[in-house]
Amino acid sequence: AEAAAWRPNPESDELLVENPGMDDRFHADDTTQARAGRLERMALAAFALSALVGIAWAVSCQVGTPTGSSGPLEGRLSRMPRFFEGSGCGEGGCGQNISEESGSVALAPPGLCDVAQVAAVVRPRRFELRAPWEERCRSLQHNGHWDPGPLLQARNWCWVFMKTMVNVHRFDKPSVLLAHPLNWQRAQGLAAGKGLAPNVTEEEMDALQSPELCDVAAHGQLTGRVSNDDREQALAWLNETVAVYVINLPEAKARLHRIGKRLDALGIPFEQVDGVDMSRVGALEQLQKEGVIPQHWDYDEFKESGIALYSKSHTGGWRTAFEETGLGTVGCAAAHLRALKRVERTAKKPLALILEDDARLDDDFALKLRHHVLAEVPCDWEAINLWAFLPYGKCISKHLLRVHPDGNEPVERCRKGTTWGFTSMLYRTDRLNHVRKRLEKVVWDVKRPACMAQDIALASISDEVAYYAVPQVQSPGLVRQFRFVGSDRLRLNWRRIKL
Repeated sequence: AEAAAWRPNPESDELLVENPGMDDRFHADDTTQARAGRLERMALAAFALSALVGIAWAVSCQVGTPTGSSGPLEGRLSRMPRFFEGSGCGEGGCGQNISEESGSVALAPPGLCDVAQVAAVVRPRRFELRAPWEERCRSLQHNGHWDPGPLLQARNWCWVFMKTMVNVHRFDKPSVLLAHPLNWQRAQGLAAGKGLAPNVTEEEMDALQSPELCDVAAHGQLTGRVSNDDREQALAWLNETVAVYVINLPEAKARLHRIGKRLDALGIPFEQVDGVDMSRVGALEQLQKEGVIPQHWDYDEFKESGIALYSKSHTGGWRTAFEETGLGTVGCAAAHLRALKRVERTAKKPLALILEDDARLDDDFALKLRHHVLAEVPCDWEAINLWAFLPYGKCISKHLLRVHPDGNEPVERCRKGTTWGFTSMLYRTDRLNHVRKRLEKVVWDVKRPACMAQDIALASISDEVAYYAVPQVQSPGLVRQFRFVGSDRLRLNWRRIKL
């Protein structure tokens, strides 16, 4: 057995800083006999499902406890080592998994979730500050930041400055970040030190509720000891359960080689999905032919909407329009939607992991992923962001949070600014159709240009999609980025080419 605690590797290139077929149709039978038969089959199926869920619920509350198990699921869960202490049932305890977020709920099978975790109803959430900070946070000087004016929802400038502090200090030296993890509590403290937000002791701006559960750097480490058998079993589970895809521009061969070498070293096979360079002649027409971009979508109208939205701000922030409507941003969103269509069409495994080509998976990625899926995520889950920056929502376990739409920001700007990053996204393949259609609806909305960024878009509809995340503050966590790779999206945004 080897010690499982993470040890820095001086030679590492890790960056420390930073339903298939379910289309809502109902086929009516023509005869009373057929209807009766269908009802009988539905009743039998419901009975069988309730029995399976009851068994799995009882088993999952005893994960890691030696039992005389005989069934394959019970045996698998009871034998799974507990490498993370205290990460079983959430604060609601072991209970029934019920969600009413979208009227109907499609739960994951017990072997792909923690049936003991209680799924929550999610709605856009705003801070409720007391006087005098409620008024002060609405009236702070905010030159250089976008002001929506009197016609849209007013912004909370204390909240804006908290997010600014995170964006500035995430580039601090690794030693500083290890000593002072850049979580929301520290961000509020930094803003309060400049008089731009209340002190945490007098008014907590709870961007992440129950932060003591998951907003902790040390939670990214394994505890206890891990044997080679443990690692082999976790890798076997991953390769049996998860299809892995890497988004990569065809010309970026060095980037593909780097991530391919890393995945090979971990024993993880993958498929490449071509990235999108919107500056190429005919790129838009090709993507419309593939059904990735709607036929009616017009780049000029989209860009003009961005300029119109930001040019009315008397305090600046208009340059954001250039970033949000750049060709790189459009191409990045199109590449992820293309990948979702590819997975939906070809994946033969219940889960799919879509990686950007700068993702560097942790040495114990398989161990951690299996644990998070089997022992922590509620069964309503549809997507998990494995490395989320500025997460907004509520911690539900030691490693996971439920993403919430940020009700402090105007919907016209896609509630922008939290839970961003799409470096590594895990999906249930049986829910890809649902996730993709809702994501496409907001991404290609020319009237809301900020929604073009697919990470911002998904966070904004997290009341429609069961979206969970691992906070990036957890170190080393599951994934980081390769050093000095750079951003293809930002590079392409500087190409001023008319489509």
